Amino acid sequence: MAMIFRTALLLGLLLSMSAIGWGAALSNASLRGPYFFVLQKVDTNVSFGFSFTTAQGTLLFDQNGKVAVQGSINRDGTLQTLSGTGTYSLSSTGDLRISVPEVPLSVAGQVSFDLNSLVTSNAASGALSHQVLLATRQAPQQPASPALLNGTYFLSERTISASGSSPQLESGQGIVYAFDGQGNCTVTLSTARAGQPLPLLGQGSYQVLSDGSVLLTLPGRSDPVRFGLTPDAGMGVGTTQLSTGKNTHDIFVITKRSPNSELNGSYYVMLSAFSDTMGFSTVAGQADYTRDGKASYQLAQNGTGIVSTISGQSTYSPIDAAGNLILQGLPNLPEFGGRGGLGSSSHVFVAASAPDISRYNLLVGIRTPSQVASAVNAASFSSTAALSPGALISIFGRNLARQTAQASSLPLPTILGGATVRIGGIDAPLLFVSPYQLNLQVPYDVPLSNTTVTIVLDGVESGPLPVIIGAASPGVFTLSSDGNGAGIFLHGSDFSLVTRTNPAKPGEVILIYVTGLGAVLPGVASGSVAPGDPPASAAASVSVQIGGLDAGTPAFAGLAPGFAGLYQINVSVPSGVTPGDIPLVVTAAGVQGKTVALPVSP
Repeated sequence: MAMIFRTALLLGLLLSMSAIGWGAALSNASLRGPYFFVLQKVDTNVSFGFSFTTAQGTLLFDQNGKVAVQGSINRDGTLQTLSGTGTYSLSSTGDLRISVPEVPLSVAGQVSFDLNSLVTSNAASGALSHQVLLATRQAPQQPASPALLNGTYFLSERTISASGSSPQLESGQGIVYAFDGQGNCTVTLSTARAGQPLPLLGQGSYQVLSDGSVLLTLPGRSDPVRFGLTPDAGMGVGTTQLSTGKNTHDIFVITKRSPNSELNGSYYVMLSAFSDTMGFSTVAGQADYTRDGKASYQLAQNGTGIVSTISGQSTYSPIDAAGNLILQGLPNLPEFGGRGGLGSSSHVFVAASAPDISRYNLLVGIRTPSQVASAVNAASFSSTAALSPGALISIFGRNLARQTAQASSLPLPTILGGATVRIGGIDAPLLFVSPYQLNLQVPYDVPLSNTTVTIVLDGVESGPLPVIIGAASPGVFTLSSDGNGAGIFLHGSDFSLVTRTNPAKPGEVILIYVTGLGAVLPGVASGSVAPGDPPASAAASVSVQIGGLDAGTPAFAGLAPGFAGLYQINVSVPSGVTPGDIPLVVTAAGVQGKTVALPVSP
């Protein structure tokens, strides 16, 4: 019992340690079907002030780099039909570029991990304009019914009224409660308009149109806002229904509130901002959030023709049970902050600067596609050796899981934190998941061959990571949890931990804790608890060298009873070893593992 407790403690510390799509890699062919879009442009001219443009309609991607645009465009109060063609490019990591000369439009940004939304801007350009284009993939055609929209949504918006040198601005954020499935809703918004805080409270109404878009009428606004929703109705983008003679230009973003939201992972963020000190600016780039309230940013800013790169650290207030979010501004960019909410199963957040009357900002973030960077032995952290059936491994990357979670029982689950890992097409048992690291067991039935690892995040599969599956991949767990230094050994006599102050002695039996010894007899189901009577022994030959000396045939080499994927080797320390921190090497099926240190006394 002492041995099991001690091993559980050490292994638990290791497996809970955090560190730093689709079935095929993303490409132009990944974008298919129509997207509802909203575009806002702010053109600056020193002599004539500002000119504003808003457009809405449909983007139709042809999966081959061409995009068709259909809709309406409002240029300084003059409404026209918008029809044109352009080009796009989508990289394997989700970077998106769109160009449409008829608008004219040239933006860059990212697709969401599930391709349900696009966030783009010209933040990285040196143009004397600010362009923001948001889009949501349209759901398959279905009968129009208010029942298609229900629940509670976070809403953020930024509105510009009139053109010229003195436009009037508004920003707002809050909640649209109780879309009731019958066309009614309740609105609670905090807005700032023309230097005054103005709460917006009351009853609203909505109508679902035949194309799946939604007309939302807010209290205090005569014209409805037309939204395009993602197929799961988790996110919507919209603008006030365009009409001639109306010189109002706005963008609205909504995301459905979901319980137990956690801001944790990589997001593409876009800020459309106006302040008295900076004027109009657009900021966009990568943001990495951790569950302890910390954030790091790599951003580009277009400050009306002047492009700068901004990187830094910031914080956010803990997400409460309702999903409310407060983002703090960066030290060198205080505008990058606001209040809002995290929704759509933690995949989308929206925020605005209201009720702050010194700036008028809209901020939106979408979870980016999963990126699998490497798969390593969970004990040695070797990325060059092959993986092996039954071994514990760690996978590193971005957006590998929706949230941080740890398996609480055996057998291990194959879905945890919204994530599934497939090795050679077989679902792997999961011990620990987070957006940046996964710890798991290689299924025993994965064939010995070249194969791939993919991540399935909430049903969406990433691009593949090539790996090699070999018969064995031995790695000794270490006290430092990084594969270096002293290994994890127990004294066979009392199951106490071997350390420099409690070293091993020549001739005594020690227990070595490893992974990657390969297949076992009798066979054990992947993710299941290892038996104790009889224990499951390694099918391959296993040997240990201590201080350069052969330790002889192990008394036991196989799965540690009571665990999944953890192997145990019982071996005697050779009598002729030199005292000190001496090297220990495990070899299985002819594959030699990484050298670790064993403290030995005279």
